[in-house]
Amino acid sequence: MNTHRSLLQSIGFSALCSLGITTSLLLSGCSGADTKDQNPATGAGGQTPSAGSGGQLTTGGSAGTGTGGASGGQAGTGGFVHPPSPPRVVTLDGWTGSNRDRLNQLVTEIGISSASYSPDRRPVAVFDWDNTTVKNDIGDATFAWLVKNDKILQPPALDWSATNTNLTPEARAALNAACDASASPGQPLPTSTTAACAAELMNVYYNAKTTGGLAAWNNEITSTSNQPYGWVAQLLAGYTPDEVRGFAQAAFLENVNAAVGTKQTVGGVELAGYIRIYEQIRELINVLQDNGFDVWVVT
Repeated sequence: MNTHRSLLQSIGFSALCSLGITTSLLLSGCSGADTKDQNPATGAGGQTPSAGSGGQLTTGGSAGTGTGGASGGQAGTGGFVHPPSPPRVVTLDGWTGSNRDRLNQLVTEIGISSASYSPDRRPVAVFDWDNTTVKNDIGDATFAWLVKNDKILQPPALDWSATNTNLTPEARAALNAACDASASPGQPLPTSTTAACAAELMNVYYNAKTTGGLAAWNNEITSTSNQPYGWVAQLLAGYTPDEVRGFAQAAFLENVNAAVGTKQTVGGVELAGYIRIYEQIRELINVLQDNGFDVWVVT
């Protein structure tokens, strides 16, 4: 699972960075249903975006020592300033029922305008990625990209159990039959031109079956693991983290630039060929960060 988590971080964070998001997951710089399932620095007189000399409005900073700032919210001299109201709230339509109002209530009650807010104990918001932050699945998109671009390596000693011990004997035999002749151990499989190998890989990953219809996984999905999803990470053994980030970013860019509704067929398997960030979630993350929340993606 550690390997799987590392890949997902590489995929998720590379995708975020391709949207113009910094390593702290700031979405403010961004522009921009198929499924497989702060603290402003202040002048002595208070705080506004145009603080007095020596004071500067920042996000997450500490109080300044300048003078001449205009009157602000609730402040102690040199202490944290609580704005009188949230600096930003959720405005976009598209939320079900009263969910938008409930989110804005949450921002008001525990964000930086709340008297109980402490910059030393910032509230944390955690988001899923696939089909929560974005439409469609970045893992599927990345696996398909790897197959299309010859990035999956022949396993050591042609032993597919070295990539995941939960592959069934039938799956290992099918992969051996389709892929053994294509490359030496440790070398890239030419899946863009070897249809049988591409088909076996895609079916084992996406359909959890061999092309012959046999079960590909033991313990496919448990309370802690999804074997096909983990396999995406395990098949990238031998690449550097920077190389993996590059693959993930290339897959994301290919899909985010494709038209909504695009399908792709890889190894005979049809799957979604586009990804879009949900504008409501983009706005919500911006609102949370502007209101002093730490925001993370865990997928």
